[in-house]
Amino acid sequence: MLGATIVGISTLLQFAAAFVALRLMHITGKSISWGLISLAIFLMAIRRSATLLKIMQGQQAQPFDFSIELIALLISILMFAGLILISPLFKSMNINMAMLKKTRQDPGLRVVEHA
Repeated sequence: MLGATIVGISTLLQFAAAFVALRLMHITGKSISWGLISLAIFLMAIRRSATLLKIMQGQQAQPFDFSIELIALLISILMFAGLILISPLFKSMNINMAMLKKTRQDPGLRVVEHA
């Protein structure tokens, strides 16, 4: 049952990472790049779902290898965390670009720095 839990958590993290990558499409305006990344992560999550289903049904052909599954879980955690941590950077860049565009349109506009 521990194996199913590890694979389940890894799968959920991959689906969550795919969703975050989809949100980055909107935030960055880079639809093709983030769309491909999201699709790749989503397909990995689908593959993990198939593995999880086999484990839960007792149809796994090979013995469960905890070390490999723990590495897969670590990769899923790092992928999700990386996407979450990079999101504010893109949001900040969008805000700064919008402010820069406004100041270029109206040179008399004052820019106030935020700490």
